[in-house]
Amino acid sequence: MQTRPIGTFRLFMRNWGWFAAFPLLFALVFGGVAMSEGRKAERLKADGVDGFAVITDKDIEISYDSDGDKQTTYRLYFNVELPGRTLADDDSVGRKFYNAQRIGDRLPIRYWRPDPDVNEIEPGSTTTAIWITKIIAVVALTAALAWGYIAYEKAAKATRMRKGGERRRARVTEHMRTGITVNNRRMYRMCWRDEAGMSGRSMLHRLSYLEDFPEGTEIWVYADPAGRKRSWWEGDVGPREEMVHESTVRR
Repeated sequence: MQTRPIGTFRLFMRNWGWFAAFPLLFALVFGGVAMSEGRKAERLKADGVDGFAVITDKDIEISYDSDGDKQTTYRLYFNVELPGRTLADDDSVGRKFYNAQRIGDRLPIRYWRPDPDVNEIEPGSTTTAIWITKIIAVVALTAALAWGYIAYEKAAKATRMRKGGERRRARVTEHMRTGITVNNRRMYRMCWRDEAGMSGRSMLHRLSYLEDFPEGTEIWVYADPAGRKRSWWEGDVGPREEMVHESTVRR
């Protein structure tokens, strides 16, 4: 049981605010890819050379992600014809472009004069990659900000209710099983009804923690006197500052 008020940041984390880090990481990764492809496009436009490449091999790579979903990559291997030499390279391409090519075909290619490893064998693929990665980055960033905002709002509301809400007695009515698991452990919420007849439920907890508060246990909650806003369990948000001060003085 909490003996001191819990700060807004800790409440933010307890309300799954940390989960915003995952879409934020996606945004950073795909944003970095978009920037890299953007630099490639600029180089090919500013100092690109039109040449030819000969297809030497083709390959279809099949993999599966953590959810078991199939992912297919179409890859072409080719030799870029350069003045006085050839450069062996490969690149992933779209399925339609892949199917249209045969080993031995001679295709136009554009490469960067200072470094021919920077090249584009499928026309327009760099521009397409830029747009796709930009869209993914923007969507992921929006999701991260939205998730973080929602978690912060919950933390701020809990803090405000602890400071200005009515402290009431309540009795535990049940431990509600949720569909959420953390580290393969099912999470639960403690439900209650307070002395004014209002119902509420706690943050997510493991059942082993809530077993210390069986049905019928008397607890303290912070509730909206008008009955319009969510009530919060003192065990989730901690006691008010003045209560801690009073307890210290009595000691």
